[in-house]
Amino acid sequence: VYEEHIESARTDQLTGYRNKTYLSHLLPQLLEHGELTPTERTFSFFLVEGHDLGSINEKYGRPAGDLMIQELGKRIEKLLQQRRNETLGGWGDYLIRYQGAQFLIILHSVDSKRANIFAQRLRQVTESQEWPCGIGKWSVSVGISSFPEDTVNSEEILMNVETALSYARGQSDRNK
Repeated sequence: VYEEHIESARTDQLTGYRNKTYLSHLLPQLLEHGELTPTERTFSFFLVEGHDLGSINEKYGRPAGDLMIQELGKRIEKLLQQRRNETLGGWGDYLIRYQGAQFLIILHSVDSKRANIFAQRLRQVTESQEWPCGIGKWSVSVGISSFPEDTVNSEEILMNVETALSYARGQSDRNK
């Protein structure tokens, strides 16, 4: 019963993905894992946000907004599965429902150059198809921060990726 309670506390109820509670336990273990080589300790963090969820909730209702969040998670998961198939692995890749229409992706052994390539693939996946409830397009912004290139501090990595998302969101052209 205790383990079920812990698992429930670490899982987002809407999407079924891990949540920020899980992230708070994962980060120290992930970034401070002493026996990993420097190459194995390379991670890139992506904070993905679907735009204007409040407008969708107002126009189509909260259930439609929930469907949009769930669909965004599914599309990200599909892209992560493609990555696993390409790299024949996936150890250290995580998908976490961060908050609202935001998902945090952590990719193992991805430096900043490869992170930009993955972010472009992510952006293309989100804009390429129709969304639920008859919503034609839904744009996203993506913030990226890489460890240890941008910081070696586990607390700063989240601040960096949130700042990068704020910058991308503030651009006049969406889907950045």
